[in-house]
Amino acid sequence: MTKAGVSVSSSAALNHSTFYACLKIISETFARVPAVTYFEKVEGEDRVREYSSPYYDALLVRPNRWQTPWWFQQTWAVHKLMAGNFLAEVVQEGAGYELVPLHPHRTEIVEPDDDQSGPSYITWSRAGRPRTLLRDELIHDPLMSGEGWKGMSVLQAARESLGQGLAMNDFQGRLVTRGLRHRGVLTHPKHFSPKARTELQQDATSTLWTESGILMLQEDVKFAALSITPQEAQLLEQLEFNVATIARFFGINHAKLGFSKEGFSYASVEQFILDFISSTMDPYFCSAEQELNRTLVVQPRHFVEFLRQALVQADIRTRWMAYAIGLNHEVFTPNDVRRLENLPKRDGGDQPRPRKGVQIATDDQRQAAVSAWDREWEGRVVDLERRMAAARREETDNSRARGWAEAAARALVRREIKFVAALDSAAEGDRDASVREFYEAHARRLERDLGLAAGEAAVWCEARANGRGSSKAATVRELVNLAMGGSRAA
Repeated sequence: MTKAGVSVSSSAALNHSTFYACLKIISETFARVPAVTYFEKVEGEDRVREYSSPYYDALLVRPNRWQTPWWFQQTWAVHKLMAGNFLAEVVQEGAGYELVPLHPHRTEIVEPDDDQSGPSYITWSRAGRPRTLLRDELIHDPLMSGEGWKGMSVLQAARESLGQGLAMNDFQGRLVTRGLRHRGVLTHPKHFSPKARTELQQDATSTLWTESGILMLQEDVKFAALSITPQEAQLLEQLEFNVATIARFFGINHAKLGFSKEGFSYASVEQFILDFISSTMDPYFCSAEQELNRTLVVQPRHFVEFLRQALVQADIRTRWMAYAIGLNHEVFTPNDVRRLENLPKRDGGDQPRPRKGVQIATDDQRQAAVSAWDREWEGRVVDLERRMAAARREETDNSRARGWAEAAARALVRREIKFVAALDSAAEGDRDASVREFYEAHARRLERDLGLAAGEAAVWCEARANGRGSSKAATVRELVNLAMGGSRAA
């Protein structure tokens, strides 16, 4: 219960128009921006879009079996704002992933035992069955954290302001309900008995008022109207102040909600949008990028980034002036511009357009200027470039294979860790049989997921069953090295 005497819950907060509008603006803006994957050919330098990564479909095509990317990202923002934390389990499906949101009201974040370990998570299904998840098994994006392991929601921070706003909405509704019935005092020259006073009070609130708002009085009863109170007169100012207060909790300029008396000119709309992106939305994008790159992306030199350019669309004159400058300075190729405008490619459009004033020699002129030695050297350069391109392609293929092997190895190690944790609660006589049964199945999984030979997988599992193991990170490296350098199963 707030100081205004109103209980603020999630459903009640959504009845506050400003809270709902801010939640809608941020969640829909976050959902509009696609998360794309990149691959750096050389660390810190040239990067290209990556369409064959194992997490491409989870981000841009189908995050899970029932949600679209828009729906998933909107859920991300709503859970983060309403509950303070967005949680989604990372489920490996073959060579790809599924991102399954966890309901914040059915998931408990357990405080870590010490400063070195991360939190754990207990989630309950709709049937009430609990499951425990580790930090590396899910995406956890908190809003603002003072404790360092879970976030605080806007609903919790703005509780008192929401209570005031809901109380004013309730008062406004009761004021409208009275309609044209003025508040006042009924007087009579004679003394009323308690029974007559009760009957007059009932009549004054019901039968004495006509449909047109006229009060019908009898027997010398007079009505003295009271003026509207200062609190009622200042209702609009109080409502506008509450709108600005709620908007500040979300970091939104209240002019975006339509409550600015000063307004803004058309010339400043683009700057207004840029300010909204940098001040309000960019923290959400940065936090989501870092969480995805930490939990989901396991391949080296791969990373996820949100395309903020999707939110900025200048007028057509400004846009084409920028394209012209980029083309003239060889920043863009013609096909780059056509791609940004959703136009099909054009033959020969992948080469930069030369600057104005630079004359390009014809093929005949170039051939006449090149001597026999130059032609021989040019052939050597072309052959060298061809070999370098082949080496880069081979390096890229090896990098992709190592990334997929590392993702599969992490999943296998997590499964083994869960088995070892469950083994402590098993009976003493059943442990040997359970260990033997698990590692027999585990060897088959190594053959299937990592492509190890049957004998190689059996030897590795026998060593693990006999207690000759290492840390989680070292185990993942061993499996990846076996997958990349060991023999393949037939």
